[in-house]
Amino acid sequence: TDDLDLARTIAFVSVGIDSLLYVFSCRSLRTSIFKKNPFSNIYLIIAIAAGAALQLMAVYLPFFQNILKTVPLTWAHWGFIGLAVALVIILIELIKYIFIVRGRHEAQ
Repeated sequence: TDDLDLARTIAFVSVGIDSLLYVFSCRSLRTSIFKKNPFSNIYLIIAIAAGAALQLMAVYLPFFQNILKTVPLTWAHWGFIGLAVALVIILIELIKYIFIVRGRHEAQ
């Protein structure tokens, strides 16, 4: 059961954090996430911070741990999640870049 709870927690947090950060890639389909100011929309930042706080509550507060069957994560788990999320964001940005370059060539 411990392994299942850990796997469930990692999956839950990975999807949650990925969704919170994915929104930055969705802000513009024609501009890279790395070329836009991430702090230009304060409401978006507040929403992401609130979502991250809820994620942390789900993982670390015993009340929510019992309801959601989550377990505390180690720094190594967070590192794995961060790497997975970063790879997804990089892949999305690579796909956007390919479409941007293709659009420029078709326009010529």
